[in-house]
Amino acid sequence: MAVPGPPEDPYSSLEAVQHLDKMLEGLDRALRGIRPADRSQLSDIQAVALELIPAASSIAASIRVMIREGYLVSAMILFRPLMERIATLCYLEKNEEALALWRQGWAHGTRPSLKTRLGAGLPGRRAALPRARSRLRGHTRERQGRHDEWVKARPDHACRS
Repeated sequence: MAVPGPPEDPYSSLEAVQHLDKMLEGLDRALRGIRPADRSQLSDIQAVALELIPAASSIAASIRVMIREGYLVSAMILFRPLMERIATLCYLEKNEEALALWRQGWAHGTRPSLKTRLGAGLPGRRAALPRARSRLRGHTRERQGRHDEWVKARPDHACRS
């Protein structure tokens, strides 16, 4: 059974969505233009890019479909795996010694944390990451507290915003 969505794409007129559409079209053309014979002549980082970019492109296209159908929360959920792939590629480009870890399977516990990988893609922004994380923790605790009040059915607290 199909879940009904909006009859049209209400977000297609937004500049950011139009930009995403153009970028996805260009990326799709570029990826289709790579011949198998070209792949044997790639550097290590280019080979990694050929693994990560199609996956990231697929996730971005899925985000676009979710936006078109009006499933904005679902689109936001897909944002993290997209960012992980982008951050990984940025990190590997800047830290070529980590390519050996990638070739060994990029096992959890041996690979750099997402925070470290994001830092590679955000030069000069490393100090901002811990502050943003601590703000998020506080916000999460506050929301959890409100959720607990709702679950416990304390009407005197449930109406607070």
